[in-house]
Parts: sequence; C-alpha cells; structure tokens
Amino acid sequence: MDIADFDAALAAIDRKTRKPAVADQHPTTAGGSASSRDGLITVAVSAEGVLTQISLAEDTFQRSSPDRLGHSIVATIRSTAPARRVGAGTTASTESTQNSHNFEAKSVDGGVRVTLDPYGIVSAVYIAKNVFRTSTPLRLSAAIIQTARQANRRSRNTRPAVTPISSAPERSAAPQVAPLPQTMSRNTSQGSTAPPPWDPYQRRSKRYDRNEVVGPSDWDEDLGYSSDPPPSWLQ
Repeated sequence: MDIADFDAALAAIDRKTRKPAVADQHPTTAGGSASSRDGLITVAVSAEGVLTQISLAEDTFQRSSPDRLGHSIVATIRSTAPARRVGAGTTASTESTQNSHNFEAKSVDGGVRVTLDPYGIVSAVYIAKNVFRTSTPLRLSAAIIQTARQANRRSRNTRPAVTPISSAPERSAAPQVAPLPQTMSRNTSQGSTAPPPWDPYQRRSKRYDRNEVVGPSDWDEDLGYSSDPPPSWLQ
C-alpha cells in the first residue's frame, strides 16, 4: 500500500467516525401519523401532538357530513401516539390545567374553526355546512392546517408543562409514630417520685433489741455451751 492509498483509508475512517457526532448535534424528534377508520382522513402530528399535516380523500364530501367530519378529524388526531403520550402526562398536571384555557382560531372566510386544548392538541373542529358546497377537500385541508397553526401560535407561550410518567411509583416514607405518653399510678401524686431500689450492700444502722439473747451458732437450750456431741437415746 502506497502513501496515497493509506491517506485515503484514513480519510474514510475519519468520515465514518464523524457521522455519529453530526447526528448527535442535530437530533430529530419523531412525530406520529394516523388514519381514520373509513380511510377519508390522514393526519400527521409533531412529537408534542401538534397537528402538522392533514389530507382528505377526494370523495370525502360525498361520504361524510360537516359535523361527522369534524368529529372524525379530532378522533384521528387524538389516536396518534404523541397525542396519547401528552394526554397521559397531563394527569399529573391537573392543578396547572385548571388555571389554563383553550385557544380557538377561525379561518378567513369563517368556514373553519379549530379549538386547541391547553397543551396544543386539537380538541374540536367546526366545519360550516356551506363549505361542502363551495369548497373542495384539498382547500378544506389547507384551511384546517392554517387555522390550527394560528391557534397554535396563540397557545405556544401559555402552555402548562407536561409531567412525564415515571416507570415506577415513588415509595412513601414510613409514618412516624408518636411516643406513648407516660401513665401515672393512681397512688402516685403528680410531682412525687418513687423510692430508690433496695441495695443489699448499703451500710445502715440497726437498733438491737435488749431482750434478745445473742450467742454462738452451737448454742443449745439443754446442753448450753458444750462442745461434746449430744448423747444418744440408747445410752
């Protein structure tokens, strides 16, 4: 291998090692997409569940109605994976949601009205009845996207934070048990103390009885101070 081939091999290795670094500097957030059950609606949302694209079939106006189409669009958006994740994360943010409100926008001609919840997800789509007579599915899709973006710009700065769901619940600390109060005896008045325990080695004075006769351990009433053993009854 000559020097030119060796330099080319080093350059190829260097390009391979730099590709992961470039990918890390520009991370991509994956969104989601879904289609309605009847196949008339296809939507795409961002990772936050915000509507980014919608397409309607050519025969949508013949197979649906304005009210049913609006409800079907909302259900299809809510069925995407990002929208479900955001909806599940809002359960831990109920307090902040109560202080927030929905955002609504209307198209230029007034035929489309889109409502977003506090987290930027489409919650209602209103389509006027005359739209089916004066417009086309392609123009209606564009009007819905533009109206949703307008409402999204209004709600972007006031959205509450979504609390992520932890995989394991936090363990609560063990409850602290208060010490039991000391009970007092019925015969013991408040402020009195119990007598000290008896000490057998404590020196103490003894008052002897003058009538008590004290003698050695071998004293006998009949023999007196005799060291001889007592006589047997056989003698």
